[in-house]
Amino acid sequence: RRVQREIDAAPWSQIRDNYSGPVAETLERLMAIDGTAVNGRLLLLHGEPGTGKTTALRALAQQWRSWCQVDCVLDPERLFSDPAYLMSVALGSGDDDEPRWRLLMLEDCDELVSGQAKASAGQSLSRLLNLTDGLLGQGRNALIAITTNEDLASLHPAVVRPGRCLASIEVGRLRYAE
Repeated sequence: RRVQREIDAAPWSQIRDNYSGPVAETLERLMAIDGTAVNGRLLLLHGEPGTGKTTALRALAQQWRSWCQVDCVLDPERLFSDPAYLMSVALGSGDDDEPRWRLLMLEDCDELVSGQAKASAGQSLSRLLNLTDGLLGQGRNALIAITTNEDLASLHPAVVRPGRCLASIEVGRLRYAE
């Protein structure tokens, strides 16, 4: 069941200095996307807890709100294990006033994208990947944003393969000078 809520988010200009130079530059490029040219459907933010992954996604959602509907998925394990539920979320309502793009935000999905995901999560990983660039994703303007505390090297290779990610950002702690 979808419940619409307004989420408080600081604009990117107010939080940019909370991120290291390379991370801020990558996020700046994401903030500038307007939905006309999107290369890759998976947005992966990874790093230690408390480094600002969710805060960055909230700012991104605010920045993209004119062209992209953002849905926070509270039950990602059910979403990718129940094909009917996945299809209803991926297809949307079909209303003419519905935004052209949809961003599904999945927080702390370590088990979904880990190196052992295929064994531990069954078909969930396959369905996630299929939604990004497989047959399920064809014709759908769906983006998936995932946060994880896992190191990039420990993620399933299919998740991070070239061409799949719109961006893969390691959000780390600021250096002392920053």
